[in-house]
Amino acid sequence: MIKSLPAKVIHYEIIPDEEDQIVEALKKSADLFEADLILTTGGTGLSPRDVTPDATLKVIDKEIPGFSEAMRAESLKKTPHAMISRAVVGIRKSTLIVNLPAAQKA
Repeated sequence: MIKSLPAKVIHYEIIPDEEDQIVEALKKSADLFEADLILTTGGTGLSPRDVTPDATLKVIDKEIPGFSEAMRAESLKKTPHAMISRAVVGIRKSTLIVNLPAAQKA
């Protein structure tokens, strides 16, 4: 999806569902690579390993709840599971961080 936009992917990384590793990856992309946008996929549900929102909350300066609410509202049109998404959107310095669900339907 990103490749179809007038944007450039500057970093792509697959990491395990470990909160400390997610925190470090987010900080690295925001602070070292100075990314304008960071998209995460997965880890937004209710299972014990779903810790992406928790990690994101640790690194953002400000949360933007309207983005998360809009994403859930749109996803609800396709799947009732959208209600259990804990996706977070926020900014770290000038980097926008968006947690996306792993399910393509969502």
